[in-house]
Amino acid sequence: MTEYWALDNLRARPTTPTASDGLLWAMGYDGTCHLNDYNEPLDMPFLGDLDAYREIANTWGSTIKQNGKVLVDACHSGPGPSGLASGADKGCLVLDGTTHPIVIDGPIVVDGDVIIKGTVTGQGAIYAGRNIHIVGNVTNGVPPSWPKPDTKPEQTVKKNEKKDMLGLAAKGNIVLGNYTADGWMSSVKGYITPPFVKPYACDPSDASIGYSGTFGGNYTLKDSGTKVEYVYNTKKKLWEPSSTSDRRYYESTVGNRKITQLAQSDDITRVDAVLYNNHATMGRVGQCQFNGALVCRDEGIIYNRSVQFNWDIRLGSTSPDGINFFVFLPMSPATPRVIEWQEVKP
Repeated sequence: MTEYWALDNLRARPTTPTASDGLLWAMGYDGTCHLNDYNEPLDMPFLGDLDAYREIANTWGSTIKQNGKVLVDACHSGPGPSGLASGADKGCLVLDGTTHPIVIDGPIVVDGDVIIKGTVTGQGAIYAGRNIHIVGNVTNGVPPSWPKPDTKPEQTVKKNEKKDMLGLAAKGNIVLGNYTADGWMSSVKGYITPPFVKPYACDPSDASIGYSGTFGGNYTLKDSGTKVEYVYNTKKKLWEPSSTSDRRYYESTVGNRKITQLAQSDDITRVDAVLYNNHATMGRVGQCQFNGALVCRDEGIIYNRSVQFNWDIRLGSTSPDGINFFVFLPMSPATPRVIEWQEVKP
């Protein structure tokens, strides 16, 4: 451990103890090396029926606000960006924190797709019934920070426990960047189609979004859904819904023209969020930093020069930083079971 500490690498994993005279750190590196010839595939739990999350969101009184206005009160199932009550994009939500930050408090459920970029502040998680499209940088307004090496973790815990934390969980895919841009598909295609992607069994609750039984591994195919197309009204100076067309697994229900309009012009370079989805995280980014976590079944991220993944240690159940954040990600592929219950008088 003395040699490890002497390296003074600012990206080095935390150790246990934190220093030669420091505290024990339950998830820290203890100097032991493990060489495994082969690792068995892990059973990744699916994000299942969202009704349980809706109940939690309503009980918690969760909200998404922006510039003093409530955008979502616990759950979103209303009109999408088209404004049509019965439009194909019903249940979809656009969150743009470029000018004014998005303020989240607690778990939020969105029936359809989520399109997001910009600054997000607060602590909470968004559960999407289909895809989450990250079309620009997503950054915390008040981000956490951890000194390295950290010889006083108890002080670090206090400094970080109120800092921003965002969870993005999708029953479909998490798609990075502007998939309508030239070169996006040619860069990504080899990593979201067979033979690179292998077939796998799907959760029954994902049948409604095109994943029925066993998925063949081709995310470029049509998923039997439709998307809303838009035309630009020069008199009103806004995009208006015009028609619908077939939708593919990696596409949003919100049409291509709207995605192009919302996407930032340059590549994504930072995502401050815990990313979790049932199927694939895919897309094209720049020289990018991911701060939080990345959990998915298939991964096809194309980056420029380098990519960094910084795990948010507040997620760790055995970490002194591990406090009760309302991220509510599935922890086991098994059916949920009751661990403890008690009767509380009203």
